[in-house]
Amino acid sequence: MNVLKRGGGFRYYSIDRPDHKGALKSFLALYRKRWRNNDNKRFCEFLEAFTERVRSRDVVTLDFLNVGETDIAGLFFLKYGKKIYMYLMAVDVGFNRKISIGNILTGLSIERAFGNGFSTYDFLKGGEEYKFYWASGGNRSLSLFTSQRSPGALFIASK
Repeated sequence: MNVLKRGGGFRYYSIDRPDHKGALKSFLALYRKRWRNNDNKRFCEFLEAFTERVRSRDVVTLDFLNVGETDIAGLFFLKYGKKIYMYLMAVDVGFNRKISIGNILTGLSIERAFGNGFSTYDFLKGGEEYKFYWASGGNRSLSLFTSQRSPGALFIASK
């Protein structure tokens, strides 16, 4: 944060109930820039449709780290009760390779989440190293795939 402050400052902000024309558009631009080698058009369309569908409810929040007039990092959250789930992170990896803007944004968002009364900040699945910088442990998840779609195969897999 000190590097950002010395460089002219930064702004951290959150948007609850984002619309797909403003804040979500900014987040998706960061996401597309970060993952430019992947075909993510359908996924981005899904996020737009989902966000529009739940916009009247307090389900989605976007957090941003902004330098000058440019968003350099964003987080996409899902909320339920007193729990907040970090679903996606998008960062401008070319901004300044000497600092971890994703970690700065994560720290600010954790502080905001608990300040707003959330009891759980969940990074969801995945073993990315940055998640364990902020957590002392994790939950395990298991995915089960079957190749036969008969009721008998499902019964055996459930044992």
